[in-house]
Amino acid sequence: MAHYTCFRNKAVAILGGAEGIGKSCAFLYAQQQADIYLADINEEKSMKLCREIKERGGRITYVKTDATKPEQVRRFAEIAGDSTDLYAVIHCTGGFTGYTPTIHLTDEEWDKVIRLNMHSIFYSSREFAKRMMYSRKGSFVNVSSIAARTALKNTPIHYSCAKAAVESMTKVLAAELGPYGIRVNAVAPGTTKTDRAIAVRGEEVMDLWGKEIPRGTLASPEEIAQAIVFLTSEEAIHITGVCLDVNGGQLIV
Repeated sequence: MAHYTCFRNKAVAILGGAEGIGKSCAFLYAQQQADIYLADINEEKSMKLCREIKERGGRITYVKTDATKPEQVRRFAEIAGDSTDLYAVIHCTGGFTGYTPTIHLTDEEWDKVIRLNMHSIFYSSREFAKRMMYSRKGSFVNVSSIAARTALKNTPIHYSCAKAAVESMTKVLAAELGPYGIRVNAVAPGTTKTDRAIAVRGEEVMDLWGKEIPRGTLASPEEIAQAIVFLTSEEAIHITGVCLDVNGGQLIV
């Protein structure tokens, strides 16, 4: 992992950080000596992560947050965003629990996944942007997916639509916030070897998919997190409004 001095003693807010890509982001930013603010609805996993980071000498504050509830996101932004050293906001909230064909998808399932993957990022971006505009600095990274631009195998329509919206929001926010010194980017992972993805698809399917892409293996959560950390670093200072594909070539086959 590259070492970036720009994060030292700076605040980094991570939404959806208790597992998967968000968890890897928390570890990597802690290694960079950042002050982590973690928002997640899963208290047990979040507290476990906090203990692990603190045992390694890192600094982390957990705020139990349902990212689909605007009032809870506002409270998290008030806590994490009050720091004058707020440097980055990472949106890792999202996902889906299983594949359902469109004709069998209920209104409730549609709303749940859209709110989790799209509304959550809107709520957070709105609240944190208000604070960043005064300090005229900061950076957002939104986690999208290659499902935003292709019909990914066994991936439901509501998830794909929400991730396409995330990429659109990224561009609009980059244009709106750029004059205030705020950068907004996204990463679009391919299928990633998170615990949740393995639970949904199974290890055999994941291994098969990895062999079918040019790199020959699926990414680990840490490999996606490394791209996120780079995009929020000073080395990426002139990059904004971009969606970085991190998929081992999965999108081209």
